Amino acid sequence: MFYFGNVIGDTGIGNTTSRIRVNAIDTIQVRANQSLAPNSAAVDNPFDINRDGRVNAIDTILVRSNQDLAGSVAPISTPASGFGIFSGSGLSDSKGESKGSDLRDIDDALEGTDDFLKGLTL
Repeated sequence: MFYFGNVIGDTGIGNTTSRIRVNAIDTIQVRANQSLAPNSAAVDNPFDINRDGRVNAIDTILVRSNQDLAGSVAPISTPASGFGIFSGSGLSDSKGESKGSDLRDIDDALEGTDDFLKGLTL
């Protein structure tokens, strides 16, 4: 499984294991790590909130306008090991031979997904 998410303005500093907060710590860190020259902030710079290649007043404004002192966002919890349709012996045995029963389990789990996707409106 793959999980992805973000909270606008969060620099990753000052969060707890149970809450993600955008607060004064994030604002202070963005202001302390200014890089005004074009493309002076690396693509993975946590302080370049709008990803324009620099850390400036715009990033500070984004952090301040998205402050959430209550920390209303909880980090994503991944399921316990062995959860889901791929649990058990896997898709192949110790000799590398395909396990048909596991493939049938996957097919059974995916049954009905086409109808569900057709019902979605964009």
